[in-house]
Amino acid sequence: MQAVERSVELLRAVAASSGSDCSAAALAHRCGLQRTTAWRLLMTLESQGMVMRDQRNGWFSLGPTLLQLRASVGGDSLVEAAQPVLERLSLETGETACLGIVDGDQVHYTAEVIPAVAHEESWLGQRVHLHASSMGKAFLAFIEPQRVESILGAHPPRYSAATITRLDDLHAELDRIRTRGYALYRGELENDDSWGVAAPIFGSLGQPLAVLCLWGPDDRGDQARLQALGRMTRHAARELSL
Repeated sequence: MQAVERSVELLRAVAASSGSDCSAAALAHRCGLQRTTAWRLLMTLESQGMVMRDQRNGWFSLGPTLLQLRASVGGDSLVEAAQPVLERLSLETGETACLGIVDGDQVHYTAEVIPAVAHEESWLGQRVHLHASSMGKAFLAFIEPQRVESILGAHPPRYSAATITRLDDLHAELDRIRTRGYALYRGELENDDSWGVAAPIFGSLGQPLAVLCLWGPDDRGDQARLQALGRMTRHAARELSL
């Protein structure tokens, strides 16, 4: 119980501080903890995504897991806020629109709008691995590279011939996603004929909270259309960013 109480105190200190006041030494002093104790607790919190550490200076800030929890609490939850955006995207494009929340090494399909004219399978409530989906890759592209490897491990599993399993190749793909602002899916999870585009929703500290996605069958996914849909999804995700 004492470790839990100390961890909560550290989280409060991180939330209330900025800059050099968020170093491990400063946080330990603020919470009345020995540096070794504070460091051990901060490393545990970091491993769970509750805090994140800037590799350049070692300063801590609130992590994506805590931001996701905060975003889903109360009447103005992220899911509620996203619903009209999903409905608009689906209506304008005629495709299925989804909201995903990342949990560990998977993305959870949390909300979904399927157009009435479509006959697509629902993915609501399902979970897929991050490296094998457009939503997962959109999330991975905007977190620290070392966290990508910590989440996925050295050998991400293969699900289809298109799955990216080498970390060097995956980091190159994530670089491309950061450049254009959205991710593409072309059969990395299943040997299917579907496509997907996804863009992250950012929290106030610039970390991805969740992901918006559009997906549909291959016969409606030529390159020019995917680029246009990717830009639409990116713009919609920015509307929901804090």
